[in-house]
Amino acid sequence: MSIQDTLQALDHLYTLFTCLTHLLSTDSKPPIAIIGAGFSGLACAQLLTKASFKPVIYESRNRTGGRVYTVPFSDGTADLGASWIHGRGPGAFDMQQWEGQENPIYQIARENGVETVKTWEGDREIEKQKLSWYRGGKVPYTHIHSLMIEMEDYLEDLQEDEDPILNGKSVEELLRAKFLSENPTQDDLDIFGFIMSYRWGQDYGADVSKFSARWQEVDAIFQGSEDIVPKGMCQITKILERGLDIRLGQAVRKIDFSGNGVKVQIGDGQEEIVDKVVVSVPLGVLKARTINFEPELPENFRQSLSRLGSGVLDKLILRFTHCFWDHSLDWLNYIAPSDTPYIWTQTLNYCKFTGKPILIMFNCEQSAHHFATYTDEQLIESAFDVLGKTFPEVNAKEHLVEYIRTNWTQDPNAQMCYTYLGKEASPKDCETLGKPVNGKVYFAGEHTSFEFIGTVNAAYISGMKAGEKVIGEYVQSLYALACCIAMISTIY
Repeated sequence: MSIQDTLQALDHLYTLFTCLTHLLSTDSKPPIAIIGAGFSGLACAQLLTKASFKPVIYESRNRTGGRVYTVPFSDGTADLGASWIHGRGPGAFDMQQWEGQENPIYQIARENGVETVKTWEGDREIEKQKLSWYRGGKVPYTHIHSLMIEMEDYLEDLQEDEDPILNGKSVEELLRAKFLSENPTQDDLDIFGFIMSYRWGQDYGADVSKFSARWQEVDAIFQGSEDIVPKGMCQITKILERGLDIRLGQAVRKIDFSGNGVKVQIGDGQEEIVDKVVVSVPLGVLKARTINFEPELPENFRQSLSRLGSGVLDKLILRFTHCFWDHSLDWLNYIAPSDTPYIWTQTLNYCKFTGKPILIMFNCEQSAHHFATYTDEQLIESAFDVLGKTFPEVNAKEHLVEYIRTNWTQDPNAQMCYTYLGKEASPKDCETLGKPVNGKVYFAGEHTSFEFIGTVNAAYISGMKAGEKVIGEYVQSLYALACCIAMISTIY
């Protein structure tokens, strides 16, 4: 080895020795910033903390939880964001690595004594649903259910055959071409719109005209019952935030990773220099470029970002004097006119699971955008017009005690609810968004985890994975240091 090579090796050795000094000293661990105190950011911070790092979370809101948001409501609470644990487990369908394991969100709840209540397991039962039509009269429920099953089977067969007809097509355009005639009747249009909203729009918060036909219904889900948390998902948020350094009201505006370390610029002009940063903001915030990256994120990252869809599922939560509807029902469904086919498609009978006279009315992406600019009074008027058709024998509005609405597209810290795959997207786009950039910038969030995309458990798992990647980077540095020492020792 030449003197020049030896000097270069010693220079690398010094750099790695500095890294080792940091890693071996708890007090001088490399500073790590996490952007966002949602479930992915909190999970990442917990893992790093257990590894003796001291991450700092910067959260633009004045609360933690992100799109998990519980508020006081009537004599209890209401979850304005995520409210379901999607499958208790153990095990996840077609996911061998989760065999015997519980949904991590359910596991946290169970281990900490947080009450959960089963709503249903598997497919929703027809007999536990009520269906009403905007024009009144008898509803051909059997025909609608059979047609929906036929559509599901058609898509499933195409997926199993990997039929190229799926490529670049949305759920709506593929099914419209197959199941609607050139001159459909008004009934045909109404029913088609209802099925699109009920089966695909509501489940994924998706705009079905953009939702990938190729990748619908192929994401994983945990086995077991779908549970709600009657006293609020915030209970789990509080468990995850224990012992963490969380700076609320700190909106990050710029992340500069062009030099040594990473400069994190806070909205008030404050600048923090850290070794690595984990960005766990929602897909909608990334799309809006609320955070400026210097240098710009890679082209493949930006392309994947554009192909993924920002889903919305807004709620209108209504508390009444008493439960004037059938207690045994799970859902109250509504067929809207075909010119507004997605409004108020589903209403959850919350009374069945909590004993409280509450209905939760939902609007997926198209209808959520439709109602985004409505005043509360206008929204209530529209909702009770539907309830009037559902319960013509009752003046439902007379029994209203309290209400609360969500409007996630108007929230600058979210701009969405959860992610779906657009018609040009694939799971590789989620994978791309989860890859570190320059070994300094890491990403977490449900949009980076196709396996359980759109769920709280996806966010949590992605945060754990991001934390593992950060730790792995330092472990690799230690390994490189050991190799360097071994190499230099052979010289002398």
